[in-house]
Amino acid sequence: MDPTFLRLSSALTGFTESDLTGTGLAEAYHWVMVDRAGGEAVGRLLGRFTAAEQTAEADPELLHEALDRQVMGDPEHGPPARNLVRLWYVGIWQALPDAWHERYGSERRSADATFVPAPDSYARSLIWRTAGAPPRGAQAPGFGSWARAPQHEWSA
Repeated sequence: MDPTFLRLSSALTGFTESDLTGTGLAEAYHWVMVDRAGGEAVGRLLGRFTAAEQTAEADPELLHEALDRQVMGDPEHGPPARNLVRLWYVGIWQALPDAWHERYGSERRSADATFVPAPDSYARSLIWRTAGAPPRGAQAPGFGSWARAPQHEWSA
């Protein structure tokens, strides 16, 4: 797996590379991006992210601004980047628009469909850690847990 993919995922989600690797889904999600968006399009996205990193010079605020402008706001890179965020947070790959595939994507447009890429995608999605709650229906919360507010691990 390209380490740039993990750095991009970390920058987009706000979770550390270690947190993302710990889900056990990083390689599967990288494969999904390449398979559904196309290797060339993913390569260009990772290249744009690397340029944003260099522009930011290790300043998190500058990186956030560069990501906003150079990745999320870009008609080519924005849709797959937003899909990557969705993939990490809710465990679903959303099919990219046909117009995006026609202009930027691979010839495998017919293979791109909305789907859950791995059996653990739902239970290991980042939304549960963000909410400080167990995945509903996938992990028992424990007796009486409904009586306590979710516990958040916020970092500054």
